Amino acid sequence: MRRIIAGMLMLLAVITLTAAPSDAAEPFTVVSAVELKAMIDGKDPALVVIDSRSREEFDAAHISGAVSLPYQELAADRSLLDFPANAKLVFYCSGST
Repeated sequence: MRRIIAGMLMLLAVITLTAAPSDAAEPFTVVSAVELKAMIDGKDPALVVIDSRSREEFDAAHISGAVSLPYQELAADRSLLDFPANAKLVFYCSGST
């Protein structure tokens, strides 16, 4: 399963979770905003963009197609991340969460 963490316009990192984490040289790979845009433009059905900011921030502006899952809710209930095993999750925030 691939997981992607993104800091809004700052840092984007791809995290690949494997059955044996020691197999991975790095827990994540840094990608650019341009690379994320290409992933979104590629319309990969496994890609899920998650906005971890507050709902108010999400309502004010967000990446088109993003899902609002505020960090505080995710921290309290990880079952909110119940996506298919092949999902590529992209998390982004304002950098203060």
